[in-house]
Amino acid sequence: MSPRQSDANPGPRSAAAANQPLKRATITQTARKYLLSESGGHCQNPVCRRDLHAIVDGDLVAERAHIIPASTGGPRGDHEPQMDELDRADADNILLLCPTCHTMIDRAPNDFPVELLRDWKRISQDARAAAFGTPTFDSRDEARAYIARLLDANAQVFRAYGPIEGSHDEDRAWLWKDLVKRTIIPNNATIVAFLQANRHLLGADEIALLSQFELHAQQLADRHLNGNWAAATLRFPDGFDKMLEDPQ
Repeated sequence: MSPRQSDANPGPRSAAAANQPLKRATITQTARKYLLSESGGHCQNPVCRRDLHAIVDGDLVAERAHIIPASTGGPRGDHEPQMDELDRADADNILLLCPTCHTMIDRAPNDFPVELLRDWKRISQDARAAAFGTPTFDSRDEARAYIARLLDANAQVFRAYGPIEGSHDEDRAWLWKDLVKRTIIPNNATIVAFLQANRHLLGADEIALLSQFELHAQQLADRHLNGNWAAATLRFPDGFDKMLEDPQ
């Protein structure tokens, strides 16, 4: 749970209060620091990830974007209109974004609904946990054992629910899209962070495969999180499932 504006719980808004305009609550300094820590100082759009540590006019190039707006008239304002002003100013309801991504989500709120932005936040939290919890090994066998479980989890999802040419099974398609966001994209981020941390164990061919996989993972996230279906996604690189395996 992230820091709240206040420990006092005002409870749900009454029907009369719901018809009154909300006062915009100030985001506390504690919440601001929490967001910087949570994001790792990078844009929380998982496809962007721009470094926000640059300083312009004495301040960071970072903008705090409300998922559900500070006032009911803002972008996505019809979602959870009963939410009070303190919850709207809570770090759980705010993303740290670069100026470009902040403008993008607020100019096209229908393209960036609440559920998608909450996915961005969760993926950013998972990426931070992976980055700070990524182990390093001296042995390729140990590293392979670590990565194998992640690759296997992704492979099981693909085998069970992955796209089949000519299939129009809507339930299968829905489950695939849901599990891509909940399982495959977070696992991909962990795999990339792990292999970068253990780059000293990789051969030249494996480093090239890792570069291909990073692009595949980025494009997959762009399609499923940002809805960018304009271009085909680079396929899972041939041989990547054997990463860190040595010939018998």
